[in-house]
Amino acid sequence: MEDKESNQEVSEPVSQETYRRQSAISVTQATVTVVALIVLGTVFVVASEIVLTLFLGVVFAVFLKRLALLIDSAIPLPAGWSIAVVVGALLLLAAGASTLFYVQIDQQLTAANAQIDAGVARLQDLAQRSPTVRSVVSSIPFLSETIQAHDGNT
Repeated sequence: MEDKESNQEVSEPVSQETYRRQSAISVTQATVTVVALIVLGTVFVVASEIVLTLFLGVVFAVFLKRLALLIDSAIPLPAGWSIAVVVGALLLLAAGASTLFYVQIDQQLTAANAQIDAGVARLQDLAQRSPTVRSVVSSIPFLSETIQAHDGNT
């Protein structure tokens, strides 16, 4: 019986100074851990964007190389000229598509501009009738500038 009691150590009460020191250390450890996690998370976000950009570059390079090999099998050209032909063809394709769809894009932009003008006119009318709306509109910098510019145009 005495052996059991002698093996058990009697714990002394922790002094306030020791408690304060331990709590300061734990707060410091928690702060360092949180800051490290934030930095690590930021690094992972930036790294993922870099990795995705590099992956996109590799995929585009493989695409260009495959098209260059296709051109090279039809017309024997050096590798540099084949890639130049592919890039030129892609640029011409993009220019042709934008020229082809220019009318549709222009019509959609004109319709969107008309909708924005109608919305601004309705907002102006509402702001003239309601002081609350006028206050909200004047507190939003871009919106108040747009309303004032529209007033000057009409």
